[in-house]
Amino acid sequence: MRGATAGMTELIKQDLRKLLLPYGQEHLVAHWDHLDRGDQEQLASQIRDLDLEETKLLFEQATHATPEKIDWSQVHPAPVHQLPVEEADEAEAIQQGSEALRSHQVAVVLVAGGKGSRLGFAHPKGLFPIGSVSGRSLLEVLIDRIEVMSDRYETMLPLFLMTSPDTHAPIETFLQQQGLLDREKVPITLFCQEQIPAVDRHSGRILMSSPGLLALSPNGHGGMLSSFTNHGCLADIIQRGVKYLFYGQIDNPLLPICDPRLIGHHVLAESEMSTHVVRKTDASERVGVGVLVHDTMRIIEYSHLPETVSEGTTSDGHLQFWAGSMGSHLLNTTLLERSAADTNLLPYHAMPKAVSCLDDDAVPHGENTLNAFKFERFIFELASVARNPIMVEVDRRAAFAPVKNDDATGRDSPATARQIMTNLYRSWLTSAGLQVAPDIDLEIHPRWALDQHEVAARITGCTKIDTPTFFHP
Repeated sequence: MRGATAGMTELIKQDLRKLLLPYGQEHLVAHWDHLDRGDQEQLASQIRDLDLEETKLLFEQATHATPEKIDWSQVHPAPVHQLPVEEADEAEAIQQGSEALRSHQVAVVLVAGGKGSRLGFAHPKGLFPIGSVSGRSLLEVLIDRIEVMSDRYETMLPLFLMTSPDTHAPIETFLQQQGLLDREKVPITLFCQEQIPAVDRHSGRILMSSPGLLALSPNGHGGMLSSFTNHGCLADIIQRGVKYLFYGQIDNPLLPICDPRLIGHHVLAESEMSTHVVRKTDASERVGVGVLVHDTMRIIEYSHLPETVSEGTTSDGHLQFWAGSMGSHLLNTTLLERSAADTNLLPYHAMPKAVSCLDDDAVPHGENTLNAFKFERFIFELASVARNPIMVEVDRRAAFAPVKNDDATGRDSPATARQIMTNLYRSWLTSAGLQVAPDIDLEIHPRWALDQHEVAARITGCTKIDTPTFFHP
């Protein structure tokens, strides 16, 4: 029997080699004979799932294709619904957005496929304890906000949570343990993002993270489109009568989910895609920028923007291209349906990355060098095919506290995010007439108050706060 088993595994190995040989990827089975049966089965499954032709083409494009040529002298800032605004001027937009929410026309998707490795956190980023006093996770903070919006507009906001193979199981376990899957007003559906292999930057060879495991990574936040469709989520929201999908990323605890002002401007403009933007702090801030290219609105990734453009200023010294995307969009289901039918609509971008992998002798290397290409799609590139795309500015002090790097970087870190949140909550409390001691942590649960007006209605009998405080129901 052992001989028969050995013969069978050798046949599988040879079949895999036949698949790989035309693409120069036969090294993927170089360690086959040293793997146990379970690892062999896993590796065989991964190899059979590969689109080897696509991987070949992506590498060729990354190394030989001519980059898109844009005449930057003809590129202009895209128009924006700017701040500050008079409440009366925004009344119609807010009314339209509120009606869409109350009419059960809105659902939410949050992208939670990232790991917390850049934060020094050995778990999914969505589980990171961002609450400065409570220690509550990013997921809890945002799900609470969705539930409050559901209550406020007497609706149900279905939440679709995009995970990745690395984050799916721990996120699902966390949600179960915290009772977050039982909330009637926020039914949660988890769906897993697709993966794509990382390749060596010089040879195009698919990398291996271990002798029996390919180096795979999620295919970028633009991968949401195909995963959302393939898992039946798009069909689900259409069946529910949803017209608008709010898209956001898990790493912003102040994310203005289902902002009625954004929804209202979207409806009034008969837009298929609307984007929240904030004023960039400086030219080097790593956010996409809204521009007009030949009268077509596009969002250009920061790494694709020439310095001469990103640093350009107006006559009064302000950044010319100031509108930075905060990764928060409203998407029509009509746009999603039309776009999902074209599997190549969102192009892949080759991103140089440091990927830990094995060399030919199965020795790990690559952690400290940009040795690989990872291929990612960008969801914001839907703007170039959407009808009447628009951008709506929000106050970054109240809506943008990104958590992307560890505290040592000093930018977009847990420490900076907590400080932004504390500053916001302090402004709400002081506006309500309280004296707040400096340098203390503050946290406000969305159910206790979602904005400054609700804080003022809550404050009774308290005049001073001089210790770290978590205001919660």
